[in-house]
Amino acid sequence: MRSSVPVIANLERFIFEKVIGEGKFSDVVRAGDNDTGKVVAVKVIGKNKIDEEKTLRKLDTEVKLQASCRHPNIL
Repeated sequence: MRSSVPVIANLERFIFEKVIGEGKFSDVVRAGDNDTGKVVAVKVIGKNKIDEEKTLRKLDTEVKLQASCRHPNIL
């Protein structure tokens, strides 16, 4: 099953500093945003953590939920 969720952010825009949180599918990394100059938290999903179709479906649901968030502090 392939996710239909588009890639929203260009990762080259960020300077990654350090991991500040870890989850089942992803790590949250403190980063600098080259476009705005602000310090941000970027959720980075590791491909190696997606090991079966059930996990991929859960991840797809999480990505769609987060993509639907409309807030100036959420990319």
